[in-house]
Amino acid sequence: MYGYRWLDGENGIFKLDVSVTVQKEIRPVFKEELDFFEMYKVWEYPDTTAPLLWAEGIRKYVLNGEVIAEAKGGSFYEKPKIVIKNTDIKKLTPIDVNRLISVNSSIMEGLVQRAGDFIKATYFEYDAKGYKFVTTFSGGKDSIVLLDLVQRNLKPDQFVVVFGDTGMELSDTYAAVEKAKEHYPHLHFETAKSPFSASESWNLFGPPGRKMRWCCTVHKSVPTMLKLQELCREGENIFALVFDGVRAEESERRSHYSELSNGKHINQVNCSPIFKWNTGEIFLY
Repeated sequence: MYGYRWLDGENGIFKLDVSVTVQKEIRPVFKEELDFFEMYKVWEYPDTTAPLLWAEGIRKYVLNGEVIAEAKGGSFYEKPKIVIKNTDIKKLTPIDVNRLISVNSSIMEGLVQRAGDFIKATYFEYDAKGYKFVTTFSGGKDSIVLLDLVQRNLKPDQFVVVFGDTGMELSDTYAAVEKAKEHYPHLHFETAKSPFSASESWNLFGPPGRKMRWCCTVHKSVPTMLKLQELCREGENIFALVFDGVRAEESERRSHYSELSNGKHINQVNCSPIFKWNTGEIFLY
C-alpha cells in the first residue's frame, strides 16, 4: 500500500511513505541464507536471529537502498553465484527491529485498523446471509498475518481455521502449522486433504503448470469446501466466506483481483483483508 524510503544514517531502517512509489518486494535476509552462500568469506557478521540485510525480489541484496550483491545463474542442481557489487563493505551489522517497528508504528496502526474494520464489516454482512466462515492457513508469512488479524477481530466460534494439506508441503510448513496451533489454542483448526495422494494426482494429470493448474483445485479449494460441509453437516447447500491471504503484489494475475470476490466455487466468496499490503508491511506486522 505504501512505498518505503531508506533513512539516512540508519542501518537497514526504512520508513513507509505514501509519497513514495511502491518498489519491488523486499524481504529480510538472515544469517542462514548468507551462510548457505558462504558469504562469511566476504563479510564479517555475527551469529544473530536479527536480519542482516534486505533483498529486493529474490536476487538483489540491499543495504540502505544500495544493491551490494546479486545472485546470478543457478539451476535445480547448482547454487546461484553471488556477485559482489560493493567491495568496500566488509562487515554487516544486525538491523534494529525494534527501531524499525517504532519508526513505522503510526502508519501500521492505521493499516491494521482498516483491515480489522473490513473483516468485521464483511463478517456481519455475510453472517446475516447465513454464510459460514473459514480462514485459510498455509503456514506462510501472509497467512500468519491474516490469521492474527482475523482472530483479533472475530470470536473463536465465528470461524474455522483450515490448513490445506496438499501432501506436497515442506517439513517447515507442517512445523509452522503446529506452532500456530500452540500459539492460538483457543482457535478451531482443521486440516483439509484430498482423498487422492499427491503421487496419484501427478499420475492422473501430470505435473501442475500454468495451463494445467489442477493442484490448488484438487488438493486445496475442493477439500476445504468438503471439510466445511462436513463440519456444518448441511449437505451441498453450504455458503462459505473464505478469508485468504492473497495480495496484489504477488503476481500480475493477482493484481487484478479485488478485496472481495467470488471464489472458485458457486457458493464461495473470498475476502482478502491484506490484498493491498506489500511485503514491507507484512514483515513489519
